[in-house]
Amino acid sequence: MLRQAKVAGHLEGQWVAGDDAYGMVPTLRDALEAEGWRYVLDVPKVTPVFGTEPALVLPPWSGRGPRPTIRVLAPEAMPSRTVEALAAGLPAAAWQALTVAEGSRGPRTYLFVARRVWESRAGLPGRGCWLLLRRNLDGSEARYYLSHAPADTTVLTLAQVAATRWIIETEFQTAKGEAGLDEYEVRSWRGWHHHITLALLAGAFLLSVQQDWG
Repeated sequence: MLRQAKVAGHLEGQWVAGDDAYGMVPTLRDALEAEGWRYVLDVPKVTPVFGTEPALVLPPWSGRGPRPTIRVLAPEAMPSRTVEALAAGLPAAAWQALTVAEGSRGPRTYLFVARRVWESRAGLPGRGCWLLLRRNLDGSEARYYLSHAPADTTVLTLAQVAATRWIIETEFQTAKGEAGLDEYEVRSWRGWHHHITLALLAGAFLLSVQQDWG
């Protein structure tokens, strides 16, 4: 869907955000990077990463059979850890309070940390990326994100991109409640597109009336 919208000229932004159902899929992250998108995607708390880039070595040859050609983690390399474990090991001073958006109840402020990590692919280090950690000011409701944004990207930028998903989810809920966005009973993509388009147009109309009437 992203590819089709981009080819049609309907998308000008470069960032993609999504919940952990999307972020947990390595092939999706790879495809986004390959096609020029930048992403900040939620990932499950059990996602393994390397806190430092571990060394890889060839296993010693036993003297029998072919020589090893596939590298493995060096004996002294630190193993991968879950993002939850990495977050738990950070000192309190590492977290900083950032306001990422204005909500219906005022500024939306959370605690954030960003660390450079390496993805774990089948137990071996993958590409270097950002691990963004978020929690409420009282330490509750931890969230975890991966991003392949450039190394000089600020924590605030990563945090603001991650927060945009909340805005989109809110709009989805509004469109479902006010315009029946999710009330489709169709058996084809054409029918689905028709329903979604009309529901979104209805939502846009209601928004314009709300703004005109104050």
